[in-house]
Amino acid sequence: MEDTYGDIVYSFSRSATELVGAGFCQYLGKPYFYIRIFVPSLTDPQVLIPTRKGINLPLDLLDEVLDGVSKVADVISTNKVVKRIARPGRQQLRIGVSEHRDNVYVYIRIFKSLPSALNADSEGYVPTKRGVTAPLSAYDNLAEMLRTLKARSPSQ
Repeated sequence: MEDTYGDIVYSFSRSATELVGAGFCQYLGKPYFYIRIFVPSLTDPQVLIPTRKGINLPLDLLDEVLDGVSKVADVISTNKVVKRIARPGRQQLRIGVSEHRDNVYVYIRIFKSLPSALNADSEGYVPTKRGVTAPLSAYDNLAEMLRTLKARSPSQ
């Protein structure tokens, strides 16, 4: 499946070389929104190239994702899932906070069910590569990104 990304509606810097960008796209005539990591092109640094790190979701999930990200502000402890959204194919979209190497991150990620997975959580789910993780210090940017998407959303 090839995705064509439209204009980036909102973006913020994730690191010195990466940008988190969000916008709208269509696939097979259906509207989606995306949150994806972009990097500058090697030939033209003004051109942003989408990476495989990111997620495309049906536009009708925008309100639920925004609600989940809003709940992150209420989380005091780390390693907390604040929202689970059921997806087809024994998958869940999870929004939460996790700690890795003494850093705290907020994430929006697809988890899949594996009945006998060795690294599965207590519910039998493991994270996939589909999603976005950003430092908790970028939480305000992530929340504003989703509010901007909601404000500019084409009719659902």
